Amino acid sequence: MVVASAKWAPLCVFIVQNAGLMLVMKLSRATGDAPPFSSRVAVLAQELGKLIVCCFLYSFETKGPIQAIKAIRRDISENSDEWIKLAVPALLYTVQNNALFIGISNLEAAVAHVTYQSKIIFTAIFSVLLLSKKLGRAQWIGLAVLLVGVVLVQGLADKYLAVYFPSATVPLNTGRMLKSGHMRASKQK
Repeated sequence: MVVASAKWAPLCVFIVQNAGLMLVMKLSRATGDAPPFSSRVAVLAQELGKLIVCCFLYSFETKGPIQAIKAIRRDISENSDEWIKLAVPALLYTVQNNALFIGISNLEAAVAHVTYQSKIIFTAIFSVLLLSKKLGRAQWIGLAVLLVGVVLVQGLADKYLAVYFPSATVPLNTGRMLKSGHMRASKQK
């Protein structure tokens, strides 16, 4: 029983964190009369917080801060090319976090969250193309469902239908309904 809860606890924490991220970011941007905070400062504070936690945990692992500093210095001198390689995704991650704040300021939380998940599609495609990774049938089906969700929430299906099937009388209106709140109003009825 303990082993099962040890497996599911991190998954549950990840689900709550991932689902709550966009909502908390959206609520933090809606400050009312006060001027909005700088997203660059928020990203910097977030990264500094992670750095402090990681330094603390690494000091605990190496049995003290002095040993941690010595180990980091030794690793930088022996593996400097690896540190440079790690700097590239770190820089891209910082750009991504800043772009996320810009996106959440201009989109509804639901639209931003579903669109943000399209990163999974691109990661899978690049891992297949660049790393020759093989995906199973269930994984491809999951990616297809995710792609359909992103297309629907962006309202791209409506545009496609209007261009290629102008005689279609029932537009999906998914993107517009999410943006204007019609889906919430129809659920309350």
